[in-house]
Amino acid sequence: TKDLAFRGSFIKAGQRALMRIAESLVGSRLIAVAGALESVDTLYNGAAVLFDGKILGFARKRYLFCCGGFDEARYFSAGERPLVIETDKFRAVVTIGNDFGYPAFPGGVELLINLWNEPYQYGRRLLKERMLIERAREDAVAMVIASPVGGQDCMIFEGASAVVDGFGELAARGSSFSEDLVMADLDLRALKAYRSRVLPAPRNDSHHLAK
Repeated sequence: TKDLAFRGSFIKAGQRALMRIAESLVGSRLIAVAGALESVDTLYNGAAVLFDGKILGFARKRYLFCCGGFDEARYFSAGERPLVIETDKFRAVVTIGNDFGYPAFPGGVELLINLWNEPYQYGRRLLKERMLIERAREDAVAMVIASPVGGQDCMIFEGASAVVDGFGELAARGSSFSEDLVMADLDLRALKAYRSRVLPAPRNDSHHLAK
């Protein structure tokens, strides 16, 4: 199944699924982020930002992983810059996988959303959560890490999605090895005020989606 990304029918089926999700959001005022392949002049490992029946844009993975069971460079081109969602309430950056581990995401964001699909390794979840907490404290950014659950070929995915507030506290964690709905309240207004006191002026090196 590793070469499904080369099948046009598979890509089109994914696009139809995205539109169904987008259409389900009409009138809800909810913004959704869903993992997806973006096919333009080339193929990107991406995440679609959905709102009110529309696909507003795609975040494209920048740092492709080519180790173990992954060979992303075989299928995908690398993205050039992160994607920022900007509303009158908050600014969020959308990243994918190991893009999270690099410092080069825009300043001035209160929330980082990451789609993390690392296969299960014993003890890895606690290490991942420590990384989240350290990064949240360092950059004063709340973090949402959404992880899949289930199996694909020889890989098993744990789930255990997590939310860390911008002060470095674990706000919520999903179940391991079963689907779960993870919810958390984040005070992004207080976090924004805190950031303005302790961090330098934001960088401007991203592609923005205004909503």
